[in-house]
Amino acid sequence: MVAGTMNANFRQPLLALMALSMALLGSTASTLAGAGSGDLDRVVARANASEQSAYRAYRRLEAGAGDSKKGWLEAWTEVSPGRGLTYEIVGEGGHEYIRSKVLRDILNSEQKLVANGQPLRASLTAANYTFGDGGTTESGLLRVLLTPLRKGHGIIAGSVLIDPSDGRLAQIEGRLTKNPSFWLRNVDVEWKYARLGGAVVPVEVSSTGKVRLFGASSFRMQYDYESIAGRAVDSTRKLARRD
Repeated sequence: MVAGTMNANFRQPLLALMALSMALLGSTASTLAGAGSGDLDRVVARANASEQSAYRAYRRLEAGAGDSKKGWLEAWTEVSPGRGLTYEIVGEGGHEYIRSKVLRDILNSEQKLVANGQPLRASLTAANYTFGDGGTTESGLLRVLLTPLRKGHGIIAGSVLIDPSDGRLAQIEGRLTKNPSFWLRNVDVEWKYARLGGAVVPVEVSSTGKVRLFGASSFRMQYDYESIAGRAVDSTRKLARRD
């Protein structure tokens, strides 16, 4: 009985970490919605017009629960018409459960989203949020405040940074309005984007949260692009490749 209890206690922070990671992926596939007017409407409409391009990229995924349960995985990933998302793991280390049950599940879940034609980033439409003018950043990006109209999976309270000149999505950040599980709370998520090879693509996604009784959990996934839409690109990001 004691062994069973210890095993259950060991699993809980890792299951919560899995929920944290899947919530991040699910949020990028969920609909971020809002109601705005005038210039905000036009800027948001341009951001929504972006479509995912075929690409080949090297990725590094990292996750951790508590002080000692950490793992990482590196893989070549490719999205192409007719094949969807394929990946080849070239390096991994750390906690086995995190590598096999958290990080691999992120890639497998993304495969399913691509195969089903679901978007991998938030779409800005009018249903779940109201928009607010958050001013501009020092670099000239427009900050759009997101005020959720309801609580739900993938809905955040936060903001979006957009380049007003071309509607390029630069960043989304905020706190999930609904906890992914009983064990996980205070989940903050962030997506970063860049224009490479004429396309707007994700370069980093990350999340942090609090696991009841066990403390902080975290997840991060970085992209280093080799090609986009069949053209070679220099992403300026040089991940520590182990292949």
